[in-house]
Amino acid sequence: MREVDDALEFMKEEYASRMQACEERQREFERKQNDMKEQVTRFEKFINENDAKKQRAEMKAKVEHRACEQNEQKIQQLKIELEKDQELKNDRQQELDRLKKYKDYLDSTVEASEEEYEEINDVLNRYRTLELANKDLTKIVSQSERWIDSMRQDVLLLTRETQNQILVHNSEIHGYQKNVESLRSTALQLDFERENLERDTNDKSRQSGQVVMSIKNLYGRCLSSMKTKVPHIANTDNLSLMTAYLKLIQERICDLSDITKNYQSYVEKQENRPR
Repeated sequence: MREVDDALEFMKEEYASRMQACEERQREFERKQNDMKEQVTRFEKFINENDAKKQRAEMKAKVEHRACEQNEQKIQQLKIELEKDQELKNDRQQELDRLKKYKDYLDSTVEASEEEYEEINDVLNRYRTLELANKDLTKIVSQSERWIDSMRQDVLLLTRETQNQILVHNSEIHGYQKNVESLRSTALQLDFERENLERDTNDKSRQSGQVVMSIKNLYGRCLSSMKTKVPHIANTDNLSLMTAYLKLIQERICDLSDITKNYQSYVEKQENRPR
């Protein structure tokens, strides 16, 4: 019985020690389980944060990709506008180069005017003034011609009416003798005024013809003295033709003036050259 009691006591102690070890392992397992739950909780939070960061990154990438496409389209559009601006710049430069010869001509005109014109604008203003004066004179001449035609028609109508009245009222010619004389004097006065107008018109036409002949004469002399071939001027209205003649005469006079100046400079250089 003592051996059995000793064995039982030993078994109880062994059981108690085993139960204590099991309890310790249970507590260790629970602690590890709690640690694992905390790690899982932290890991889930990390995963959620990474998912949110991923979504934000994807959204930002989409926005940047869309902005990149828009910027690329804007770059292409700006390139097209740049090409258009470059073409416009080239056209303006060509136009500037084309007009430079006219500026040089106007500069030489100002220099040759002997201080009559101080700037190019003075020459242009003078040209515009003459052009407006020419238009006004042309308008006045046209109005005068229409007025003369109207007066002629009035005179013809008045003459016809007078003749009809004389034929119809031949029986009353003595009674209306004074009226007839008055009408005759009016007709004579109108004829006198018409003759004066015709004389003035003829004088203006003669003066205009003399000016035209002078221009043509100068034009012919310029053509005969020029070695270069001048293109034929198409048949246009008289004013445009005279303007073209005067332009060629002007260019020829400027050329001759330049030749004279250059020749004088050449002569002075030859005289001053040491022998």
